Amino acid sequence: DAAKAASLISQGIAKGSLKAPNDAYVMLGLAQTRAKNSADAVKAFGKVDGDGGYERLAKLWSLRAR
Repeated sequence: DAAKAASLISQGIAKGSLKAPNDAYVMLGLAQTRAKNSADAVKAFGKVDGDGGYERLAKLWSLRAR
């Protein structure tokens, strides 16, 4: 269930000290997109930064989520 996945990923992000935060935010955005929660998906994709590949991927998914 996508909503449950989004909830669990959010809990993991909230704990902090992520080894791969961009991975986490992309996965959170994907889960929220599948759960039909477009506004939160766009927010999650917007938190991806620092890596051109991840930023491009997040931007494309953000457009899809809208």
